[in-house]
Parts: sequence; structure tokens; C-alpha cells
Amino acid sequence: MTSNTTRVVTFGVGSMGSGMTLHLASLPSYEVLAYDAWTPTLERFVDNYASTVPTSHPRQQDLIAKQRSVKSVEDLVNPFAGSPPDVVIFMVVNSDQVKDLLLSGPSPYAKTLPSTTTVLIMATCAPSAILEIDAAKSELCGGGGCRVVDAPVSGGPVKAAAGKLSIMLSEPEDMSLPYVPMLKDISGGGETLFMIPKLEGKTTSLGAGSMAKAVHQLLAGVHISSACEALTLAKNVGLDLECFYSLVVTAAGNSWMFQDRGRRTIDAMMSKDAAIKSRVPIFVKDLNIVIGEAKAGATPMAELALSKFERAVEMGMGGEDDSQLWKVFDDDFSHVVDVAEEPRHHLRLHNDLCRAFFVKFDIGDTTLAHKHACDSVYIFLCPDGANVNNHVQGTGCGKDFMEFGEVRYGEHCECPLVHKITSLEGPGGVVCVDAEILASPPKMGKPEVEEMSGHELVKLRKKVRVFKLALAPGQELDYQYSFFHLIVVAKNGKLQVNDSYTAEKKPGDMQFGEPAGFSTKVKNVGDSNSHGLSSSGESIKSKADLDFIFHSPMLFRSVLAATFSITSFYAVLPSSYAYTMNTGAPHLSEARKAQLREVASQMATPGKGLTACDEGPATIGGRFEAVGISNSEETRRIYRQMLFTAPGCENYLSGAILDPETLYQKSDDGVLFPQLLKQRGILPGVKPHLKIYTLPGTNGDTVMQGLDSLAARCKEYVAAGAVFAKWRSPLVIDVSKGCPTDIAIRANMHDLARYALICQDEGLVPIVEPDISLSGSHTLEQAIQINIKVQAELYKAMIDHGVYMEGSTLKPNIVNPGRDCTESYTVEEIGAANIRVLRDVFPVAMPGANFLSGGQSLQDAAARLSAMNKVKGNSPWNLSFSWSQALQLPLLDLCKAKGELCLDEMGKLYVEELKIASAAAKGEWSWDGEEGSHGNKGKKRELSAMLG
Repeated sequence: MTSNTTRVVTFGVGSMGSGMTLHLASLPSYEVLAYDAWTPTLERFVDNYASTVPTSHPRQQDLIAKQRSVKSVEDLVNPFAGSPPDVVIFMVVNSDQVKDLLLSGPSPYAKTLPSTTTVLIMATCAPSAILEIDAAKSELCGGGGCRVVDAPVSGGPVKAAAGKLSIMLSEPEDMSLPYVPMLKDISGGGETLFMIPKLEGKTTSLGAGSMAKAVHQLLAGVHISSACEALTLAKNVGLDLECFYSLVVTAAGNSWMFQDRGRRTIDAMMSKDAAIKSRVPIFVKDLNIVIGEAKAGATPMAELALSKFERAVEMGMGGEDDSQLWKVFDDDFSHVVDVAEEPRHHLRLHNDLCRAFFVKFDIGDTTLAHKHACDSVYIFLCPDGANVNNHVQGTGCGKDFMEFGEVRYGEHCECPLVHKITSLEGPGGVVCVDAEILASPPKMGKPEVEEMSGHELVKLRKKVRVFKLALAPGQELDYQYSFFHLIVVAKNGKLQVNDSYTAEKKPGDMQFGEPAGFSTKVKNVGDSNSHGLSSSGESIKSKADLDFIFHSPMLFRSVLAATFSITSFYAVLPSSYAYTMNTGAPHLSEARKAQLREVASQMATPGKGLTACDEGPATIGGRFEAVGISNSEETRRIYRQMLFTAPGCENYLSGAILDPETLYQKSDDGVLFPQLLKQRGILPGVKPHLKIYTLPGTNGDTVMQGLDSLAARCKEYVAAGAVFAKWRSPLVIDVSKGCPTDIAIRANMHDLARYALICQDEGLVPIVEPDISLSGSHTLEQAIQINIKVQAELYKAMIDHGVYMEGSTLKPNIVNPGRDCTESYTVEEIGAANIRVLRDVFPVAMPGANFLSGGQSLQDAAARLSAMNKVKGNSPWNLSFSWSQALQLPLLDLCKAKGELCLDEMGKLYVEELKIASAAAKGEWSWDGEEGSHGNKGKKRELSAMLG
């Protein structure tokens, strides 16, 4: 360092790091360079940097040129004309990123820094992590090396850019060190630089600043939570929000967080754009630090606030500003009306068989909380699509997009839907037809729609078929429907009927029809001047094609086309069925057993596994939104199509598990996905369970719903082409609470046995999935005991129920210590633990197990699966994979900041991932370093290194 210049390197130039670093760069007494691992963030910083370094700075052009050349950590080794930095700042997300950047790699950055350099950790980290980093640095540098100091900050992006951050500095022994005056320059001349003395009983002040920040974040997180709760209450009781806000900020109830976050909360409540300045996951991390550093039970308010932030992430709000936490509290369902009483739902048709509403509301409008208690078809007629917030009781808010002509089906009889919808800024408001199926019509003759020209099947469900009919200008059609039906008009047009009269048609027009013994002739006589109706009621130009979307209740029919083979009634099990269940499945024919064995055997093909693509629209939508991809049925379709058609994927896949929505979707070539998969040698399966239900009195244990209607749905799935099914029963280990409880284990395993029994009777091979979560602090030894207990209960229940074991397979979790377990285990120990569980209880009659990834990275899941196969010896089962997140999250990472699916790149990466999974399934994957281990500090490869 020269007498007048301090050389600074910053790692992490996000919203706060960028503002702080640019402020320093604008001062002539500093030379500043920076790096960020996220390329778009670094590029944005570089663009601003060039205009920030003052022209009077003697090294302006050199610094700008150097900053533009920084692409990696290595570029910041002795970056100032061959000299090292005086100060290195870390403004990254967490302590793991500090460790990766400072201590990892073949040439750790810490080893390039002299003892005169100070490393300032200004990110929010646990005090214990600060001490770990300092100890690891000392070991790396032979007891010496750079100086590590923690100085976490608060204040947000605005204060960072203004150089007015609040800094909690662990009190230095020498106030003359160069980083002290630098900290004053970014804390308002030192007005908000706080020296935190060493903690009582400690020999050093290191970590004291981070402890102060942790306690500070307790207050901040609780204040944000309480501010959002108060504003939500104010909104729901009818207070004027602007008036209430003005009152509070001048009164005793105000806090800095209320004044700052409250403004953005109110903007969002009033459907205005709210700036994103501090995302929700930040407080998930920070409050976990608070609770982790405190004694158990010492921070009840922090734990409550943390539960709200975690709930927000579960609701898909991970990319939103933390001021939007109000959505978690906005559960005002105290007054719920029937859908017929909701004023935006206009009843257009009502008879014994169906009830149909025309729904319309504008941007910014919100429906009343209303209840759907009948299975319903939704046909969206928004000309350019519509953006909405769908707030479902008990689930929370989720953003959604409805395309024009999109058709959805809701099963609400068993589990009524209670929700309210807000139309958001976007193409237009909501226009929709909601048609409820009230009863099954009398059985009539076989319908012939499949044989009629122009009728495209777009939805097939247990009570209904939905077809789309498009008539071009001048086109005519003769039809005769031998069944009850409802016709819904999607676009403006003019129809000539039976050459006798002309009828004007507009979007949302409906016509109910009974079986006819004669044909009807219709002709589109519209011209190029036809108009559609926008959601705001204004006229818009539309092409002259006339679209009919109509649906007919299905249960009165005998059979559709042979490719569907759907029967005319629900498959209701006889009451005696449950009492005549013997081992060996005597109720199944030998032909059925042979079919089940063949499918199960093919699923257990060595070196092949299952791709799990069964995420529901909300789950996959959350993953899309996290990387900036809009969630629509078409987006989901083309994404799943890529997973099924990536060149070479069939070499590593024996099957694919589909969501029911995907089961009925088609490829670009018009081939239903189950048929497409079969053409590629991949077996199609389906997820038949419905929603999770919390068992009362069990400390949060859950079961899955959907057994009552399972037989009827299985018939549909078989007709659509599925050959196997998968039912998940999630359990959580919490030793302190006694979870999973015995009642939860019995309920879930008996449900799996009943599901397996019904599936086999309907012709589907059942995959049974007892899924014990990674969450918790249990040891590997405890995990072994509980997994054995759970699986033993499962297999006994299956045998007692008469399930044909050779015609079923297992999808278990990988037996692991809890994510928060403090003990360390090698990948070999984890592999051996899984084989121990299987050898103790897994029936040899079942051909294989396809392990789920359960939130593990591809690196860890592959290492653990390979370790199992290396030590399984003469065990008779095929042990393979059935992964979703481990395969798909890296694919979606390719789309970050691009706004669209990068299908070609994703397909190539997907096949490379499957090669790794296949090698692991054969015990041929060689892990590196600490991959697959638990609790060890070694380096794990990036995915790109595994592929390379």
C-alpha cells in the first residue's frame, strides 16, 4: 500500500456488495477490483464500474481494463500491478461461499495473500463459522497468513451505495490498520461503525461482530414478520392502508422495518409493482443462524418468524422481496361463499347434469373467497392470456398464467377447493367458463366423436372428455352427438345452421345438448372482419376461425376408441374384497401376474433407471419461476417433451413417472406422451395420489389422500397408456418429538399396501415409496433403525393385503443422517447402511429398488448409489435411481436470466447426467473427494467437472 492508496478486492457484488464497492471505487484514495461467481451480476457491476472510477484517478484506465479482464478468482491474485490487496472483502451469501472462494481449489486464494492483508467477512455468518474459517486459514498457511476479521453490515442497497452502512466490527487490537479507515469511509465517516468487544469468556474478539449481527437479525426478522402481519390485518378488516401507514410511522408502534418494508407491502397489496431489495431466503438463512447460535428454546420469536419465512419459500416466494411475507398471513377465509354466490361468476346454465358459469374480472380485481365442491372443467378464453395470483386456503398464494384456449380439470368432490384469485398486470383480465359436473347422465350408445373430422381430444378425465373443434372460414361440418354435451364458443364467429338460419356466436356462449337421432350441419360464414372480445370489454381483431370447445360427461359411455378402453362406470370394489386377501395374490389371474412381472422386470433393467417427472403444476412452476421461466401448461409440455426425447436418453431409462397432466399431453407431432415413451422403449407410469393430509395428534406426521377414487383413476391411467404407478408416503424423523409416530407408520404403510393391491387389480405395477426426509438432526444409526422399522411394516402390510410382490417395486429414500446431524460419515458408511437395511427386511421376491434423490445433489446421490452397488455383493436386487431434482435442477440453472427454456443445452446436459446415474446404478461411478459423505469439509466437484 502506498501512503495514500488502499487496494481492495471484493468478492460478491450483489445489491449491497455492488453499491458498497462502487462507493469505494468513486473515492480517489482507493484502488478497487471485484469478482462475482454469477456472471450476469459481475457483468452488471463492470458496466457501472467504468463510469464510477473518477477520471482524476491516476490509474483509472488501468483499473477499468483490469476489471474487465476479471473472470475468475485467479485473476485477482496480485492484481494491482503485481501487488496483493491490502483488504479483501467478502459480501457473499453465506460462510460456505467464503470457504469456497478463500480456502478451496488447487491454489487457495488465502495462500496468495501476505500477512499484511486483512480479510473482512462482511456477510452474515454464524460466529462459529467465522472461527472455523480462521482456523482453516491458519492450518492452510502454516499458522500464519492473512488476518481474518468479521465485520457484518446492515442497511440495504441504498445505504451501501451512499457509504452509510451500519457495521458491526469485532473490535480490532490495532486501530491503525488500513481496513479501519476504509470501514469509516463506508459507514458515514464512522458514525455507524460499531466496535464490538470480545464476548464474555472469550480470548479474542473474533466472532463478536457476527454474534451482534445475529441478534440484530433476530430483531429485523421478527419486525418484518410483525409488520406484515399487522398490515395484513389492517387490509382484511377494511382499514385504509395509506392512512394506517401514515399513522404508524409517526407513532410509537413504528419500527425501521415497518417504515421501510411496509411501503413495499402496501404497494403489492394494491397490485402495484414492489421493488425487490432483500429476498425472502436471506432471512431463512439469518434466522437459522440465530437459532443455531442460541440455546434450544431460547428464541421462540425467532423460531416463529423463521416458520413464516420458510412457509413463504414453500409457497414459491423465494425470488420475492421479504416485504411480501404478508402473503403468508393473508389467510382471510373467514367468509367463504359458494361459487354460485361469487359475483364474478355469472350462472349461464344449470340442469341436473351440469352447472356452468361465465367468469370475468379485470386487472387488479380479486374474487371473494369461494368454494368449488364439484369436479369442474375450466376453459380459459382470455384473448392474450392472463396472469393471476391464486390464493388457495391452507396452501397460500402462487402465481399462474392461463393461455387462451387452455383447458384444466379440477377434482373437487373429495377435496373441495377454497380459493380467491387476483388478476395481475399483464395481457388482460380473466375470462373463463367454469362448468361443474353434477351427475352422471344415463348410459347411451357409443359416441363417435373420435371418428369425426376436426375433433381434437384435449382433455380426458374420469368424468369428462374435452374436444376442440376449429372451423375455418367457409368450412362446414355434419355432426351427430349420441350423448349429452355442452358446447362452449371460444372465438367470435357467424354460423349457418342446416342451411336455414345464421347464428352470431361470441366467446363464452354455451349450449347444452341431449343425444340426437339426427345430424346437424353447421358452416362458418364469418369473414376477416370478425372480432373477439377482450377482457376489458373492448373489441379486438381476431382471425375468422371459429373454435368450439365442448365437453361431455364420460361415465355414461361404454367404451371410447380402443386406444383408451375406458369403461362406463366407476370401478367400485366389493365390500368383501378387503377380507379375502391372501398371500400369493390368488385373486389375480396368471395372465395378469405374468404381465405385472414382465413390467416390473423391465423396470429393473441393470444400468437403467426412472426419470421422475411427476411434479404437479405448482411444484414445477416454483422451479420455473426461480429461474425466470413463466409457468404455463405449454411450457410444462415442451419441458417434459425434452426429457422424453433427448437423443440417447432411452439408453439409460427404463421408465418415466408422469403427473396426470403430462399423461394426457402430446408431442409436437401429436403423439400422446405415453405412446411416445413406449416407442422409445421407456415405460410410462403415473403419480395417482392426491394431496397430503396432516394426521391430528402426531406432531405433524402426514398421510396421502386419494385411495377412495383410486380404482376409477387407475382405469383412466391404464386407458391412457400407463403401465405402472408410484405412490409416495412422506415421513420425517424427529427423535425429540417421537416422529415418525407408530400410528403414522402404520397408516402410511397400510395405505401403500392398499394402493398396491388396487393398482395390480387394474393392471398397473405399483411402485411403493416410503419417503423419509433428509431434514432433521438424527444420526445414521438412528436412520437405519427407523428405516428398518418403516420398511418392515410396509412389507408385512403388502403381504397381509395379498399384494403380488414379484409384480411390484420399491422407491426408497437413501438412508442418510439428518441434514443437520453434527456427526461425520463417509460415503462408504452411508452405502453400507443402505445395504444393511435392505438385507434385513427387503423381500427377495421384489426385483429392484429405485432410490429417490430427496433433495441431494447429483454429486452426492450418484456417489451414494454407486457405493451401495459396490458393496451389495450377492444381494439379488437391481439397485438404481428414480431422480427428479438431482437431474432437473442443473438443467433449469442453464435458463437463469434467459427468460426461456434452453431446450437443446438442457437435453445434452440431461443425457450426460443420465450417464452418471447409469454408472452409479452399476457401481461403476467413481466419486471424488468428499462427494457422498456427510459432515466432512472436503471439496466436492462442480457438475461441470464431473461431466468433463
